[in-house]
Amino acid sequence: MGGIYPLAGYNASMRLTRLTLKNWRNFTEVDIPLESRVFILGGNGLGKSNLLDALRFLRDIAKGVGGGLQDAIERRGGIGRIRSLFARRDPVVEIAVEAEEDAGGNGENGGALVRWHYRLALRQEQRGAHRIFVDEETVTKNGQRLLSRPDKDDKADTETLTQTALEQTSANKDFRPLARFFQDFRYLHMVPQLVRHAADFQGRLLPDDPFGQNLLNAMAKLPEGTRKSRLSRVSAAIKHLKPRFGKFEYERDNVTGRPHLLFRFQDWRSGGSMQNEEQLSDGELRLIGLVWTLLESNEVIMLEEPEISFNEGIVGGLPGIFANAVLSRKKGERTQIFLTTHSAALLSDEGIAPEEVVLLTVENEGTKVTLASEDKSIVAQAKAGLSIADSVLPLAQSEGAELRRRVFE
Repeated sequence: MGGIYPLAGYNASMRLTRLTLKNWRNFTEVDIPLESRVFILGGNGLGKSNLLDALRFLRDIAKGVGGGLQDAIERRGGIGRIRSLFARRDPVVEIAVEAEEDAGGNGENGGALVRWHYRLALRQEQRGAHRIFVDEETVTKNGQRLLSRPDKDDKADTETLTQTALEQTSANKDFRPLARFFQDFRYLHMVPQLVRHAADFQGRLLPDDPFGQNLLNAMAKLPEGTRKSRLSRVSAAIKHLKPRFGKFEYERDNVTGRPHLLFRFQDWRSGGSMQNEEQLSDGELRLIGLVWTLLESNEVIMLEEPEISFNEGIVGGLPGIFANAVLSRKKGERTQIFLTTHSAALLSDEGIAPEEVVLLTVENEGTKVTLASEDKSIVAQAKAGLSIADSVLPLAQSEGAELRRRVFE
């Protein structure tokens, strides 16, 4: 899987193994197994972002404080914006995931894998206030049912169905590892200008910082030893792609108190020159933020078009960085990366396997989601040495053209 870069991780022990959706946005039905890297391909408008948003939705519910079911729905403009236009008379929206946890060497499972399944089905009230209710919510652990709603308490007081058990600490005790796993999902679509000018946007930080605005402050909050160690690993990883970059350092301005990221750039001077984040290009800032996130985040990381602002040489090295983030973890640790992309340079990496590629295609009603490994011709081309850029990307591009034809003709 591409080159191996010196990244290292933290305590992550769980990853998603399956995603199932029903009547979610573009999709009437989705049921796909998931690898540690998931490359999502499809034409514009087919729902790549919406597929990622199903995972963000679970995260927003699980947060509890500052989140929860009703808030997660409201953020997305209401159930009408979530429920597929192709659902017709079926009112239920459903999300289900399967996850695999490495229990480690201790505890009741003795190091064996723990398999979780979480399913949530939602329905809008037909009369009255048209509230959103939990239609069903179930949790299993190694096949044993831990939660099944509605239960007798829900039937006695239907108001309880306006909240999930997932978001309630009083209700999720038996499956709290799963709730915390969802809470740690990280979405990143870094906007370099927000990093450079973060001080100008004080007080307006979005929840979960999806655009990287808080990158420098996040560095500032770490213990000095942890920060130095992580910046050293960021430097080492980036140097493989940009050899003229030297060591990264952290500094706080004595006058303004603002944190700065310093780096040594190798130029015509024997010792190079010291610069800060304001001298970095958009692509360089995005690369630093991306590598930092891979080091900082524990488990599921979602990226939209990470190739933006990078030249092809950098883009071609990204799959290697992603592979290393997955492979270099200590025993029992997991990292999983979901990303959308249109980039031929990224998808030319020979280490990307068909089972890692999710392909979105046009159907008469909604978008169809399949794995590239389900297509025998793609698998045959991969065995013959063709990259995903050669075998799958043309299909994704043609699907985008087909969608545009249907819309505008």
